[in-house]
Amino acid sequence: MPKGSVIVLVGRPNVGKSTLFNRLARRRKAVVHNQPGVTRDEVRASVVRLGRCFELVDTGGIDDESLGDSLEGRVQLRTRALIEGAAAVAVILDGVAGLTPADRPMVDLVRRSGKPALFLVNKIDHPGQLSRIHEFARLGIEPVIAVSAAHGVGINEIWAWLAAHVEAPEAPPRAPRGFVDVASDDDEVDEGEAGATAEPDRPPSFVLLGRPNAGKSSLLNRICGRERALVDAIPGTTRDAIDIEISRPGGPMIAVDTAGMRRPSRVVDDLENLIVGSSITALGRADVAVLVIDAEGGIADQDLRIAQLVWRRGRGLVVALNKGDLLAGPLRAQAEATVDERLPECRPLRIVTTSARTGAGVEALLRAVEEVASARRRRVPTPEINRWVSDIVTRRPPPLTARKRPTRLLYATQTGTAPPEVAIFVSQSETLPRAWMRHFVSTLRVRAGWIGVPLRIVQRVRERKSRGEGRRAVDER
Repeated sequence: MPKGSVIVLVGRPNVGKSTLFNRLARRRKAVVHNQPGVTRDEVRASVVRLGRCFELVDTGGIDDESLGDSLEGRVQLRTRALIEGAAAVAVILDGVAGLTPADRPMVDLVRRSGKPALFLVNKIDHPGQLSRIHEFARLGIEPVIAVSAAHGVGINEIWAWLAAHVEAPEAPPRAPRGFVDVASDDDEVDEGEAGATAEPDRPPSFVLLGRPNAGKSSLLNRICGRERALVDAIPGTTRDAIDIEISRPGGPMIAVDTAGMRRPSRVVDDLENLIVGSSITALGRADVAVLVIDAEGGIADQDLRIAQLVWRRGRGLVVALNKGDLLAGPLRAQAEATVDERLPECRPLRIVTTSARTGAGVEALLRAVEEVASARRRRVPTPEINRWVSDIVTRRPPPLTARKRPTRLLYATQTGTAPPEVAIFVSQSETLPRAWMRHFVSTLRVRAGWIGVPLRIVQRVRERKSRGEGRRAVDER
C-alpha cells in the first residue's frame, strides 16, 4: 500500500482532536465523547486531497503531568514519538477554554521537534467568536486558523496550508487502495461509515473481537511484531478500532483491534456505547472476525452473543483460544470441544489455540483467517452444488410436511458470495423444518468448503405460472 505524508494532530485532552480528525478524514473513525482522554492509541486514516496522499493520525491528549510508567504516561510517550516521525504537526487549541498554562509547554514541544506546524483554534462556531483567537498570539505562533470541527469551518484552509508546506506524494488519477478521496467542498463527515462494507480492492481484513481483557491487543502486537496497541491490565484500555496492514506470503492483510464488548446489561455509560458501536463498525468493514476467548476463563454467554452477531452480519468466524500456554494439553482439547458444543449453528469452525505471550499458534491463526476469507468469496459451479444437494437429500430426506406431503428439492444454484447464498427450488411452499435445514446447511457448507462462513439459503417454490412463484428466505439462524 502506498504511503502518504504523515500529519499528526496533537492537543490537550478534550480540545476536539478526534472530531477534527473525523472531519478531515470524512469518516467517523475516531470515537468522540466529551470525556477527556478518550483517545489512547493512535488512529490513522489515509486520504487523498488536492491530488496528494496524506496519512492523518489522531493522538492522545498532551499533558506534561502524565509522564511516567502509567497508562497515561505511555500515551504521552507514544504521542511524542509520533511527532518526531511526522511530516507536519497540527496543534489544536481550545477556543472556548482560551489560553491555558498547559498550552505553552505543548507548543514548545512541537517547536523543538523542528516540524512544520499549523496552529488551529477550535470551537469557533460563528463569526462572533473570532476575537477569541487573539489571546493565543501571546504564544508567538503562526499561522493561526480559526476552525470549527463540529461545523466544518476552516477545513479548506487547513488543506491549503498542508498542500503548500508538506511534500506529499502525488496520487494517481484513481485513489490508491486503502485511501479515501476527500476532494469535496462541503467537507461533511460520511454518516454511512457504520454500515460500510469492505472495499472491493481492499486486502482481506479481519477484526479481533471479544470481551475485555481477553488479550486482543496483545495478540495484535504479536501478529504485528511490535507494540502497535497499548496493553494494560486495566480492562477497557483499547477504545478506538485500530487498523494495521501486515505482510503475508500471499499478499497483505488488514488486522483491526477493537475494544472489549461486555454484555449490554453491564454497559454503564454513553462512552462505552460509542466504543461498542466502533467495534461493530469495524466488523462491518471486515471479511473475517476472530473471536478471542480467554482459554483459562472459558467461553461465556457474551462470547456466544458476539459469535452470533458475526454470523448474522455475514462475516467469516475464527475462534482464537488465547492464553493457551497456561493450559495443559487435555484442558486445551476440552476448551476447543466446549466452543464447538456451544456454537452448533456455526459448525464446523476453525478453532486455534494461541498465546500472545509466546507467539504459539499465531501463524496457524493467520492461515485460518486466510482460508476463511477465501471461502467467504468462493463460488461453486451449479452442477457440483446439485450433486451435493442430491446426495444430502438421499442420505437424509426432508420430513413430511403438515399436509403429509414430502418436499422435493428440485434444483439449486449459488446466487451470491461474501457471504455465500444458495437458492433451492422446492416442490411446495411450506417451510422446510428448522432442524432438517440446520443439518442441510451444515452439510452443504462442509461439502463446498465454506468452513467458518455463514451460508444463506433462499427457498423458492416452483409452481405453475397461473399460481405465481413464491419465495421464502431461510437460513441457519
